[in-house]
Amino acid sequence: MALDTKEIVLIALVILLLFGATAIPKLARAMGRAQGEFNKAKREFTSEAARAEAGAAASAPPTEEQVRRTARELGIDEAGKPLDEVKRLIAQRLA
Repeated sequence: MALDTKEIVLIALVILLLFGATAIPKLARAMGRAQGEFNKAKREFTSEAARAEAGAAASAPPTEEQVRRTARELGIDEAGKPLDEVKRLIAQRLA
């Protein structure tokens, strides 16, 4: 159901009669501000959700593979050693 030209002109005239020529720009500005506030809130929400997700991932304990990879990068021989020993050697190297 599409509006043709006559219907659009009729709707515009009714709006003009109801609100008056001076109120229409104010109404348009208010709608623009409302849309801007909505977009700002949406960006803030998205940003906050991303930060929370990143914080949750950062606070998770490292996996055994991550610990052993870090040890290899630091030049520590981690082969055959228990994970606690590898962690202790990493802490010594970083201290």
